[in-house]
Amino acid sequence: MYSKSNPIKVAIADDHSLFARGIANLLETVSDISVVSVSANGAELLNSISKAGLPDVILLDIDMPVMDGFETLAELTKLYGPVKVIALSMYKDDGYISRMILSGVSGYILKNVQPEDLIAAVKSVADGGLTFNQEAMFVMKNMVFDEQKLALNRKDFSVRELEIIELICRELSASEIADKLFISKATVENHKKQMFTKLNVTSTVGIAIYAIRNKII
Repeated sequence: MYSKSNPIKVAIADDHSLFARGIANLLETVSDISVVSVSANGAELLNSISKAGLPDVILLDIDMPVMDGFETLAELTKLYGPVKVIALSMYKDDGYISRMILSGVSGYILKNVQPEDLIAAVKSVADGGLTFNQEAMFVMKNMVFDEQKLALNRKDFSVRELEIIELICRELSASEIADKLFISKATVENHKKQMFTKLNVTSTVGIAIYAIRNKII
């Protein structure tokens, strides 16, 4: 559990320095969040991580010089496996949103987000949850899956799995799901891992996309 003595480590990558510093200053006002780096592009972010280690959450802009958000996320995944990334962007375009979602981000929110909502998003993603704006949820509903991934429906999931899927799609974190269902966080994570295998996905967002697209919930 994160706390003042064990804060959520956040890295920010955005080429608009005034905006990035503003976000950093906002997050630093929260006792259980610590901003460990602010980078102007993906290359700087990767260099920072190579020296200081992987943060708990990364706030990643899409349109950056040298190395953009897409390239950065691909390299992060290649080097470290699944990472907790929130795309923080000005773009509402379906193409940008779907590409980031399919790349494995845990959230997609616009830069005009309210401060309290950004703080809540960081905390949720750090705890294994998801956070998407309305535009991103619409894109997820309309994503096209490989035909082999369309075979499963509600009857192929246990009651507990369906409960967890529904709460994931409501953007509850792993701890919140555990509290809601009166089970341990470890049990929630175990169910999620089993569903990764069942659905042939690699992240919580993969479960959400599948469930929304195929009307599992």
